Amino acid sequence: MKVLKLQAKEKSCWEDRRALFLHEQNEISLITDRGIKMIKEDLQLGIRGFCHGRFKANIEISTSGDNEVHGMKPGDQVLGKEVAFTIGKVGKRCHSTCPIYRKAGCSFLQEILFLEVETPGEIVLNEKLNYRKKGLKY
Repeated sequence: MKVLKLQAKEKSCWEDRRALFLHEQNEISLITDRGIKMIKEDLQLGIRGFCHGRFKANIEISTSGDNEVHGMKPGDQVLGKEVAFTIGKVGKRCHSTCPIYRKAGCSFLQEILFLEVETPGEIVLNEKLNYRKKGLKY
């Protein structure tokens, strides 16, 4: 996995960053490049749910065509050069009044992860991230 984009919310505005310093109290949202592609395809087809315009992730990653993200579970870890995350939640809850959710369900929910910062540190653009299943040491 590779970091493609970093964003931070400053006041009420999201800003792109080259690096983020993350503290233990931060909860971080992550979306895969597949999730971003799904959102863009929906918008091109005129499909617009609540998250299409509202959801912003702190980290966007490239999955390099693998399905590694789909095997991730709460308690597993995502490790960067300095920072370490524990997966707190896979997917996000849909708004019950979202037009997409009411019709067919949302296609990109499993492309979103919520991470808890375990080891504070800096994460930078193009950084390689590694995945470790809960309980494995290496």
